[in-house]
Amino acid sequence: MASVVSMILNPLVIPPLLLSLIAFQLESSTHSIVWLFGVSLLMYTVLPLAYLIFLLKTGRIKELEARERSSRSGPLFMGVILLAVAIVPVYFIAPIELKPIVGAVASLFAINAFLLAVITVRLKISIHVSTIAGFFSILLGLQGFGFVPIIWESYLIFGAAVFAISLVSWARIFSDAHSRVEVAWGICFGLFLPLIEIGCARAIL
Repeated sequence: MASVVSMILNPLVIPPLLLSLIAFQLESSTHSIVWLFGVSLLMYTVLPLAYLIFLLKTGRIKELEARERSSRSGPLFMGVILLAVAIVPVYFIAPIELKPIVGAVASLFAINAFLLAVITVRLKISIHVSTIAGFFSILLGLQGFGFVPIIWESYLIFGAAVFAISLVSWARIFSDAHSRVEVAWGICFGLFLPLIEIGCARAIL
């Protein structure tokens, strides 16, 4: 069960889902949402997964999750590069009215992945938990600071967040992938950093 949860609520599947939900909130056409989802799936899921499989096949990591902190730095920093590269195609494929927010959220992915990679050099943090927490944090932040219209009540997002974060936290601890402290750091990073970044963006804009 824990492995199934970790596989479904995986950091590689969250960005395409989030960008598609944002496009839906902004009432983009079905055609635009499908194209955005397809391109983001390629850039955020397929290519990083292919890279991890390559590392696994060549013996550079022992499992796809690269649980050992010593083996995480390379995949994480390569992930940062892939996330930075992804900004261009997802921005290009987004319709004109979506380009600013899609570009901003895609940049947020790359920036926060870089910060996670730097932190992981010294401290192991649950990326699964951080990503799922960040997913809900960005949704709440974009609605709360007025970047997207409110189509889901905040209490519904908050309730879903509590359930999903608790579920992923349990899965990572139960599977011995992370300690409770590492999961707690992941929750804090994922919940608070995006809200701070989105709040700063609103203050500037």
